[in-house]
Amino acid sequence: LLDNVAPDFRIAVAGGEVSEARQAVGRIKGPVGRMLSAGVEHIRQPRELIEEVMYETVLATKLRLQRLLPFISIAAASAPLLGLLGTVTGIINTFKLITIYGSGDVKTLSSGISEALITTEFGLIVAIPSLLLHAFLSRKAKSVIDQMEKAAVAFVNQITKTPLDGAERQAA
Repeated sequence: LLDNVAPDFRIAVAGGEVSEARQAVGRIKGPVGRMLSAGVEHIRQPRELIEEVMYETVLATKLRLQRLLPFISIAAASAPLLGLLGTVTGIINTFKLITIYGSGDVKTLSSGISEALITTEFGLIVAIPSLLLHAFLSRKAKSVIDQMEKAAVAFVNQITKTPLDGAERQAA
């Protein structure tokens, strides 16, 4: 995976060259780059600490990516209910008009039926795109987090093989 991100970064990490790894990680953009940069800053520390530092970055990114998803989910769930509420009130108004004017005048009844249909329509107009947007953004956030986790595992596995391994890493 590190080959796909930045080959020069992998080579620098594999060679145990910290300064070159710092320069190479600076060219990696986005959350993966920020996470790997945090890992490189602690490259001479024990493996467990490097894992924790990078996991902290993953968690912060996950929270940032998912912060508006609950709002979109609530909009997708509540819009049809609001449309249904409008439908019910429109039908109630229609029945009120029937009791006052009778069922003979269709023009009088049309306002309540129109209200019912319009609110249902707008509820669905809001709900369907919200549902699609929520699904798309959830998948996108999961993809970013998955990429970060893969890169973290590859990075930690690579530094385990470097000359800065074990006792040398803690002594350095």
